Amino acid sequence: MLPTCSKTEQRAVTCCSRANEEVIENLCKVIESQAVDPHFEFQHAIQGIPIHATCFAQNLKKLKGCTPRTYLAKIRLRHAAALLRTQNLPIKNVAWQSGFRSYSYFWQVFKETFGCSPTTYRNRRSKALKPEVVHWKLPLNDQMKKSTLDWIQQDSIISAFFQTYLSDTNKVYLSYHELADQLRLSRSQLGRKLKKCFGVPPMKLVFYLKLLIAMESLNNESLSVTEVAYRAGFFDQAHLCRALRETLGLSPTEYRKNKPHQQSLKWLRESLNKNNPMN
Repeated sequence: MLPTCSKTEQRAVTCCSRANEEVIENLCKVIESQAVDPHFEFQHAIQGIPIHATCFAQNLKKLKGCTPRTYLAKIRLRHAAALLRTQNLPIKNVAWQSGFRSYSYFWQVFKETFGCSPTTYRNRRSKALKPEVVHWKLPLNDQMKKSTLDWIQQDSIISAFFQTYLSDTNKVYLSYHELADQLRLSRSQLGRKLKKCFGVPPMKLVFYLKLLIAMESLNNESLSVTEVAYRAGFFDQAHLCRALRETLGLSPTEYRKNKPHQQSLKWLRESLNKNNPMN
């Protein structure tokens, strides 16, 4: 008969597992921030951290579904695809700036991932028709949603903007300035891109996203208005109340009671998951 664990031992294993997950998530952030350095290897991320390379690989496989080498390659490929869509750099420069020291390896894994060579990928993207510009305003209609999804599919900066903002790893939603820093763009660069695609100033777009998150969270009756405000990135309950009333003419309580405009970001999150080569 197999030995069984006591409840105390089971709790200890669970706590250890949770601790490992937190360590791995933090290490993943380090890897993502340094992946485009051609001299960076995942072993560099675990230096000085009390976790063995084998344990790291096993836990990463469990959380992300891939090995450290594959995980690092996917991050670099995502960056390479963005460069191919937005810049006219030579392919070898794209490979190097995305963290690949070997051009032949870059070419091989790129074709395996995207089904075509980097050159063909660039040519196909350049021929694609640009989506229609639809001015964002709340509540969003189907045309606004379709235009947003089209931009996500065809523009890496737009995709990265929404992906970064709605990332589950963010405990509090980022400000516009923090978003620009994380995307490694100047605020003016990001601002011009967002206004060109969505017809509103970038701060207004972020404001609308906060409201959409708040409106989605208000559907959860167990959350207080204060909790909803904090989760969505508002300063406090009064800030959320003022924003919602100015935009929809309703208080959070009135919105929660009547739900005149059912707004959800499920459509956006699903599109981002499909468009993210790391999934």
